[in-house]
Amino acid sequence: IVLAIGALHPHFISQDTMPFLTSLLNSSQSVYSPYMLADSPASKLTSLWSLTTGLHPADHGIVGDAFYDPDFKDTFVQYSKDPKWWKGEPIWRDADKYGMEVVTFNWPGADVVGGPYLPPDHYQSFHERAELKEQLEQLARFLSPATETEHKPDLVLSYVSTLDKVVSANGLSGKELTSELSNVDSFVKKVYGILKDKGMFETTNVMIVSEGGYAPTSSERTLHLDDLVDVTKLEHVQGFPIVGVNPIIEYSVSEMVDEMRAKLATHALHKHFQVYAKDEVDVTLFGGHSDRISPILLVPDAGYLVATENKVNALEGDYSYVSGYRGDEVLSRGVFIGSGPTFVRTFGERDTVLRPFDITDVYSIV
Repeated sequence: IVLAIGALHPHFISQDTMPFLTSLLNSSQSVYSPYMLADSPASKLTSLWSLTTGLHPADHGIVGDAFYDPDFKDTFVQYSKDPKWWKGEPIWRDADKYGMEVVTFNWPGADVVGGPYLPPDHYQSFHERAELKEQLEQLARFLSPATETEHKPDLVLSYVSTLDKVVSANGLSGKELTSELSNVDSFVKKVYGILKDKGMFETTNVMIVSEGGYAPTSSERTLHLDDLVDVTKLEHVQGFPIVGVNPIIEYSVSEMVDEMRAKLATHALHKHFQVYAKDEVDVTLFGGHSDRISPILLVPDAGYLVATENKVNALEGDYSYVSGYRGDEVLSRGVFIGSGPTFVRTFGERDTVLRPFDITDVYSIV
């Protein structure tokens, strides 16, 4: 069972806020990493598809929540179910080769059907407002086959979105956050309780992961793209908070990069932003080369934003909290906790701390 908990940063886990997860960290039956590295951009869609395929964004195609593909001459809209956007082989396809049955709950990409893609044996379409109670009920049902012809699943992937909603709206502290951390902790405890009730606890591996966190933003930490370049020279502006720009074909990419860097150097916020031509940073940021990566990238530090004047006006002062920064930012770090017979057999019954690793490695662990 893989439980992916949106926006669960390692520093949220403590005895006061999440006592059950804390007990797992201290258990001789579990292993954990101090943190797990997200892919860039560290948004839920990009990082979860990295986990699902074991590939980096440049190879699996989801290079952001929104991007332009010059071959398709089309723009990806978040959660599009058109299979042309989704590359790589999702883990349920690999599991199917071994005759394994897979169930997903609220997992982005699981309901993409067509072309080379087949969905898992059972799936629930992704919904940002999926409730914890519903996921528990579904899990209990699939672990209790109604007839002899039904089989218990070999692999369950469940994405928990409730914490992500609370953090994006209310931030990294406060009573709303504390309450939802308690709810999620109780949810995980109940999952373990279901396994014990079904007599499956000793034979089931459980992995608790998360895909990156949020950073607070403000108008004072926002760079206006219009201050760096004449936006009428741009064909596409995409992504947030890492922003990609595609110049109109008659304008030189290298000259525009030089112009933007020169203007940025005199800006009060210059220390918190970088301007790159994509071939300078596509491997380190996105894990490889892809036509879906914009020719020019503006990369902010966590907590900073770059936006067009129109985007700033659309925000209407509501900057709140933003995810999707570089995967190596401290606030982008995720969680990994593993428990069950395979982990005990591999590491022994002792408190084992793993070195931090990349979210793509979860695919290999599964």
